[in-house]
Parts: sequence; C-alpha cells; structure tokens
Amino acid sequence: MAVKLYLGVEGVLLQRVDRIERKARGFEAMPYGLEFLSWAVSRFNCYWLTRLDRSGGNNRIKRAFRIAWNIPNLPGEFEILFEAVIPTVWDNAKIEGIDLDSDFFWIESDPDPECLAILKRRGLENRLLIYKQPNDLWKFACRIESLGEKSEMW
Repeated sequence: MAVKLYLGVEGVLLQRVDRIERKARGFEAMPYGLEFLSWAVSRFNCYWLTRLDRSGGNNRIKRAFRIAWNIPNLPGEFEILFEAVIPTVWDNAKIEGIDLDSDFFWIESDPDPECLAILKRRGLENRLLIYKQPNDLWKFACRIESLGEKSEMW
C-alpha cells in the first residue's frame, strides 16, 4: 500500500503577501518548496489539501504558483508535476479530505483545533507534520523516509 502525503499549500509551499504596488494580495514561493514537491511526487501518492481549492480541482493552486513566480503559464515540467498531485474534496475542515484509515502524512502550517482533536482521538497526531520554517520540509522528508524503513506497509 502506497503512503499518502497530504500537502498544505498556503504556509508550506507558498505564503500570502500583500503586493502594495498592484494593490492585490499575492503569493511568494517558499524556499525549497518546488524541490520538495518534486521529491514527494516521486515517492508518494501526493494530495493537495488547501483552502485554495477544496472542491477537487487544482486550477486555483496552479494560478497561485503562477502569481508567485510572476509567469503567465506554468512551464510543461511544472504542469506535469502539479498534475501528479491529486486534489482533495472537503467542506468544513481539511481533515475531511484525508483518508484516516490509510498510511498517510499531512504537512500543514496551521492546523485548526478540530483537526488536531480528531487526529489525537484516533491516535494519529504523529502523522501531522507542522511546517514552521523552510528547512522543515527536508526534516520531514528524513522523518517520513525513516518511518517508512520501519513500516511493513512501505
């Protein structure tokens, strides 16, 4: 059974910024985000788990990255990379988009209390990796891989 990796976008791969000169809210790419995404897609079944698009699409996610990189279209290799990540569907809380009965990890910058409570109740709090700084992505990679070596499911 393949491990599922749920990826927050805002606060993990992108951060929101105010673009005063254009009087609009925008995005900036987080350091190492694209490299981490490429690494993750090559090893896991990856899923978008973001407020940017919770209806099973990824057009708003792609748009946010285009804004961050200030480009009109994603280059082909990025388009392929982004299409490899499966969009999730959820309504009220991100936890609704996670298959809690699977072998998974969730990378998130700001999990809400309801999600934390559900994970704790199910004994799955160790599956949540809270992003705080750019080097965290590589720490998470090492942690996920070391746990995978100990798991019979990998």
